[in-house]
Amino acid sequence: MTRIKNKVILFSKKRERLGSELLLNGGFDTDSGWTITSSSWSIANGIATGLGVVGGQLYQTERVFALKKYVVTFEITAYTSGTVQAKVGNLVFGTARSAIGVYTEVLTRDSDNINNSFHLRANPSIGFVGSIDNVSVREVL
Repeated sequence: MTRIKNKVILFSKKRERLGSELLLNGGFDTDSGWTITSSSWSIANGIATGLGVVGGQLYQTERVFALKKYVVTFEITAYTSGTVQAKVGNLVFGTARSAIGVYTEVLTRDSDNINNSFHLRANPSIGFVGSIDNVSVREVL
């Protein structure tokens, strides 16, 4: 507990334990491990580049499972337009991102087991033009 000018601020010292990395090739050293929908992304020179295709997805199958919580991190290294967001499973979407930066969020997988994939998804209306690197998905234990 810390006191600042008669205000009490509580800090949690609990750190969540994380499992091992679930993605293959999150640094995009090659295109192995990733599936691309409708020529919407390219992978070269250690980055994935969104090509502006509306709703285009870059994904890996059998990575995330029902009712589990995941820490998802990715970096936008170049940005021109649109948004990109993480997606775990069938219906759980992260925040749409539209600027250079490193983004981390915790997403809890929905209850169905229809789609056990992790996706990076371009905006379904305007696409995403920019580059992504350093993608990570780890289960919260």
